[in-house]
Amino acid sequence: MAKNTDVVGFGQRALERMTFAEMMEAGVISIEQIDDRVMVDQEELVGVPFVMFKFDVKQSESFGGEYAVVDVKTVDGTRAFSDGGTGICKQLQQYKDTLAELGQDVFSPIYFPNGLRASHYMYTNPDGAKIPATTYYFDNAPAS
Repeated sequence: MAKNTDVVGFGQRALERMTFAEMMEAGVISIEQIDDRVMVDQEELVGVPFVMFKFDVKQSESFGGEYAVVDVKTVDGTRAFSDGGTGICKQLQQYKDTLAELGQDVFSPIYFPNGLRASHYMYTNPDGAKIPATTYYFDNAPAS
């Protein structure tokens, strides 16, 4: 059976119906790629299609608050990033809460045909200085 590692080659509906095991069988995700993940900045995934196959929301002992570690598969390999902002981390916490309300504890991989999106804005720090800032979100819009 030919392996297809082109995430974009699978349609949204097909990916939504595939289990993690089926994604591995089809070559969308492989153990080697998971083991060889590369940590990236969220900006590198803006507009880049990917399958999110793993995430964990953790409590930060150093900074307080929650942060998420996210593993994704792109056509270029496995990438991972962390986020402690009000975008991705909050979206994932809401997703976990929804799964818990439904009595589900199994996460299914999710295809994001547009990857992440960035919201750029000016932040005023406690000293009154304006600093450029960015919040990242999963782009849930239909493929463009």
